[in-house]
Amino acid sequence: MSEKKVVICLPAYKAERTLAKTVADIPKGVASELILVDDASPDNTVKVAKKLGLRTIVHKSNKGYGGNQKTCYKYALADSADIVVLLHPDYQYDPKVIPDLIRPIKEGRAEFTFGSRFINGRDPLRGGMPLYRYLGNRITTFFENLFLGTRFSELHSGLKAYSRKFLESVPYSKYSDKFVFDSEMLIDAILNKTKMVEVAIPTHFSDDSSSASFSDCLVYVSQTFMVLFKKKIERLVRRADLYRAKKFADLFLDFISNKEKVVDIGAGSCLIAELVQKKGNKVTPCDIIDYNRTKLTLKLYDGKKLPFADNSFDTALLVSVLHHTKDPTLTLSEAKRVSKKLIIVEDIYNNIWDKILLKFNDFLFNVPFGRDLGQHFYTDSEWKKIFQKHGLKLKNERGMRSSLGLAKIKSYYLEN
Repeated sequence: MSEKKVVICLPAYKAERTLAKTVADIPKGVASELILVDDASPDNTVKVAKKLGLRTIVHKSNKGYGGNQKTCYKYALADSADIVVLLHPDYQYDPKVIPDLIRPIKEGRAEFTFGSRFINGRDPLRGGMPLYRYLGNRITTFFENLFLGTRFSELHSGLKAYSRKFLESVPYSKYSDKFVFDSEMLIDAILNKTKMVEVAIPTHFSDDSSSASFSDCLVYVSQTFMVLFKKKIERLVRRADLYRAKKFADLFLDFISNKEKVVDIGAGSCLIAELVQKKGNKVTPCDIIDYNRTKLTLKLYDGKKLPFADNSFDTALLVSVLHHTKDPTLTLSEAKRVSKKLIIVEDIYNNIWDKILLKFNDFLFNVPFGRDLGQHFYTDSEWKKIFQKHGLKLKNERGMRSSLGLAKIKSYYLEN
């Protein structure tokens, strides 16, 4: 096995007094390169870094702790790093433990490692950690473990190492530029079931160590809880969307043969398109808004003319789409133009009460897409008249009750 390339990143801000000491204590030969990113320090940090021979990237304006890390990882990955280490240049974390930090990644036991100042009964207060930071760390770590189902001793260490594979798998460029960047990275790692290992490290706090103020810590803690809550809600919504997608797919999947070219019009989250693709078909999802939650490539269009030639597809799929298009007739005509057959799934109602409930249900599920969408609900016989008017022949149909039992859902298999 070839030796993995290790790059150490130092996100710096006013580190002129501690940088040389930090670099001096990095074990010889542990890294191929050191990259310092200076976040517009008003002192001589850049001058010291260059004197030490470090590769130095300078921000013209302060981008924040998270913004600094984004630059660190951008340059480390561009430099072909296999393992990226995050080391604060204020000597708050002991560089001598870096070999222990990267060992689990080198051995394939982890994709993400982080130092812990609490593991094995360690007391960071003896190392100079301020009491308010100690309490904030313990409280947030406790609740994060509770919500995430983990048992880590510390989730707020600034000494970390990542595999290239991990960094390329998370949307870190979209995270906050503030301190909460760390929490977003860590929570995503846990929710994505990343292999993680915590490594025991000593605590180093001195007058030269940078330390967030009490008010900054309160902001960080509150933002961490907000991220945690948001991520958990997103996971619950995704599970609900996936359940709904599978229920819809049960209505029509056997209408589609293997190896068909399918266009999913109004694909939304693209979860249904993904299910159809897994059956062995080539699916092109398209919509007016990008709400894609899969790895499929979404084609955006203006909601009027589909950007495809006539008869480009074997099947056009419209799942819970026609009723909230501004012009169902236009959408149906376009679907008919680009495909040989159509599969339409729609909510239907039998009475005015069904219709009111359908409108409310549709409003809830389509909030991400805007509230100015149409709501053209019809009875089963009315839909069939619309299909007949467009010259479509009904070949098969199937129905079920909606997930909330509000009304009936039907799938229609139609041919030109």
